[in-house]
Amino acid sequence: MNELPECIFKYWIHSREEDTEGVLVYRPSNFKFPPSRGREGFELKKSGEFILYAIGRDDRPKKDFGHFKVVESNRLSISFDELQLKPFTLQILMCDDDVLRVERK
Repeated sequence: MNELPECIFKYWIHSREEDTEGVLVYRPSNFKFPPSRGREGFELKKSGEFILYAIGRDDRPKKDFGHFKVVESNRLSISFDELQLKPFTLQILMCDDDVLRVERK
């Protein structure tokens, strides 16, 4: 997984207030977010494991497990263990220790 920037391997939470047209913004889990009724996020592990944190019924994160693979430079293909979850791709536009910007398709 050394094709990806090191900063990508952490738990990222969606900062929807910062999204722009077509670009999703994520912040590290220790970021001070404004109040919200739950936030989605994901975690990438160097082993190729992908964990999606969806908003559960009680507004707490619900984990869905899957895997990712690099298909092009900074483009990831995400698939899930649960077949009812639809695969998608993430294009990493920018990543540092404080912010991640992606396009999701």
